[in-house]
Amino acid sequence: MKDSPEVQSSSAESSSSPSTHPNFPAQASTDIVLRSSDAVDFHFSKTVLSANSTIFADMFTSAGPLSPKNVSDLVRDEDVVPLSEVSKTLALFLRLLSPKHVHSYKITGVDDFEDVASLLAMTEKYDAPGFIPRLVEELLIKLLLRSDQPGTFGATHMAFRIYCIAYRFKLAECVREAAIRTLSLPIYTLLLKSHPEMHLASVADLSPLATYHDSCRRTVQSLLTEHVFCPNHPHSFVTTYRVDLICRSPDAIRQMITTSIATAGSAQPLKFEFCGGENLLRPMGQTNCSTCHGRAPVHVKIWMHDVLSRCRKLCTDRVDTDVLEEFFRGEECEEIVRLAAGKCSTCEAQTAARNVVKLQRAVVLSVKAAVLKVKLNLPATSWAER
Repeated sequence: MKDSPEVQSSSAESSSSPSTHPNFPAQASTDIVLRSSDAVDFHFSKTVLSANSTIFADMFTSAGPLSPKNVSDLVRDEDVVPLSEVSKTLALFLRLLSPKHVHSYKITGVDDFEDVASLLAMTEKYDAPGFIPRLVEELLIKLLLRSDQPGTFGATHMAFRIYCIAYRFKLAECVREAAIRTLSLPIYTLLLKSHPEMHLASVADLSPLATYHDSCRRTVQSLLTEHVFCPNHPHSFVTTYRVDLICRSPDAIRQMITTSIATAGSAQPLKFEFCGGENLLRPMGQTNCSTCHGRAPVHVKIWMHDVLSRCRKLCTDRVDTDVLEEFFRGEECEEIVRLAAGKCSTCEAQTAARNVVKLQRAVVLSVKAAVLKVKLNLPATSWAER
């Protein structure tokens, strides 16, 4: 059982003269005064508090009935409950206990995070209803979705700050949404920057995020290889995204790949045979793909090896599909394709450009799909979901 605030006795003296919050004046329906730590009084209903907080309900039961009063009465000290929360947090908490104020609550940006954390802490402390954290979780997720818009400054750091809040207060769905959006920066970059919300997260709270980053990076690294052209690969470009790169000169492809392998240091140039179409090659004698557990042949694709290799390097310490898309649109990718086209006397620029567009779409979509399947250790079921 959490510690309950105690009703202040008549002999206790306030350290400063309290003022009454303008939105919570004394009325006929109020029979209790909550005093914030900065000496602001909130006139409220014991019935409403008891219905929404087991802590307040237990406190009022153990304290016995308070002296009745009406609007014209002066508030006596025995009617006052001193709380440790500041007036801003207390006002927000009490407003959300009224259904008419719930829909007016908004979270517009990082400037609201301190109030969000204080509100959740008070909700947890007084065992208040679960709809408050669920409302906060919904609003934080909406903020994350808005940050997905192009040109949003500081979106990744904001997602990390939301993760710290969400994990501390066990907002599982929000943790997941925030974690995905932190992948565009290395985990060490996020941890080295001092964010106010980091004091909420323990090492045990941040460890799942570090593990998640590492798992996503490893997943993408293993994904972006030539095996994605195997029909039985879970993210096969051929079967899933209908990507089939085109070249009208199979002999030139054969010569290019054989020469490349020989140049790389092979004692004897490997021989290739075509399978499944003119533009699909596999080393002769290798009939199974280890990645696909022996269910599909090894397919070797034209110039995409260099492209996929560069994509893997871009995902060495982070996974950012925006960076991958920039690479495909940039000069580096154009140079790779141009050099490959130069080795093939019949390769047409139009065909190469069409292949790049196909490969870009397949890479971005497959990376996003693979990341969604990576497991993230979420916080246990929270008190708000009981």
